[in-house]
Amino acid sequence: RLGSSLLVDEIFPRVLDTLFDMFPQAAIGEIQLLEEDGRLNPVAMKHGRDDDSSIITRVPIGHDISIKVLSNGKPLLKTVEPKRHDSVLDEGEAAIICVPLLGPSHARLGTILLEADDDNRTFTEEDLELVTVVGILTGQAIEYAHAHKELLRMDQSRRQLETARQIQLRMLPRRKPNVVGYSFCEYYAPADTVGGDYYFWDSLPDGRVIMGVADACGKGMPAAMMIAQFATEVRHCLATAETLKNAMVCLNSFVTSLDEGFITFCLCLLDVGCGKLTLLNAGHPPPLCWRKASGIVEALGRDRSTMPLGIADDHEFHTATAQLQPGDEVLFFTDGLIEAMAPDGSLFGESRVLQHMSAPHENLQSLIDTIIADVELFRSGRSRSDDTCLIGFTRVSE
Repeated sequence: RLGSSLLVDEIFPRVLDTLFDMFPQAAIGEIQLLEEDGRLNPVAMKHGRDDDSSIITRVPIGHDISIKVLSNGKPLLKTVEPKRHDSVLDEGEAAIICVPLLGPSHARLGTILLEADDDNRTFTEEDLELVTVVGILTGQAIEYAHAHKELLRMDQSRRQLETARQIQLRMLPRRKPNVVGYSFCEYYAPADTVGGDYYFWDSLPDGRVIMGVADACGKGMPAAMMIAQFATEVRHCLATAETLKNAMVCLNSFVTSLDEGFITFCLCLLDVGCGKLTLLNAGHPPPLCWRKASGIVEALGRDRSTMPLGIADDHEFHTATAQLQPGDEVLFFTDGLIEAMAPDGSLFGESRVLQHMSAPHENLQSLIDTIIADVELFRSGRSRSDDTCLIGFTRVSE
């Protein structure tokens, strides 16, 4: 009946009640557990057959014996020959059994101690064997109960992470911009269930397209929480700011006020009519542009990049522009791409991305697919160390 479905605290009173049923001569029962700090902590006592064997705070009488048994891991039997008392004040010595609580991992979890009453001061070797078995079964029940509790906690954590993942995915664009003369592509993969990368794009009422890529410091839940707050603020700042620069100043003040780290961010505005791209870069890897006419790959606005958001509240931001021609491709990415690590510790690097962009490829989506496949091959089975996000667009025609 000491299964893993029981709460740990429910096990101990049942054990003592069972032992008192097994041994009529028992007068005192104590269970002590080993704490993380190395101390023995009394968790249940039964002093007298009518005791409720509840968890109490009294100092156990067999503490020194329990320390000895826990130290050497061996059951202890202390026997006393029955004798007639000459006086009611003559309490004499008591027979004691003390055994370790041993789990399936053979870890010493604590002790069980039984003391015989004054009229029956005796325990036998057979009694010791029985209590030893109870100690093993109790230790198993404790470990199974802890494991069961941990599984429930992990299952709850997994459900919470899955909920967080769904929430984060809903922050990302549900559709690509539908703009005549342009095609858009995307790739998003967090290192954990949730991540700190974020991207967005949206069509403005006048037909222009605004877009951005962000990367919060760190990864996992802390980075995801930070980027979730940032994503909400992005929409607010873009809706109220008169210029891209004003929007960046607003976002920088917000990230600085969080006092939780920094965010790299590249914000761009695409005039789809003339092909002019205006961008501001706060510490993010610069977007790369493949020029169809020359086959050259350019890093857009690298010399105009500034510090990440959240470093300094009074930081200035600088715009850069690029004129796109038909066939030109622009690729944005987070540092999880170029910092992908091989088993020997080497990094994928921007140079490999440049090589892929310079090589013949069918279109931007096939280029992204090729880059991601090469990253997986480069890692050789090593798990992602950071989130990875790529977005881009091609000016298909005039």
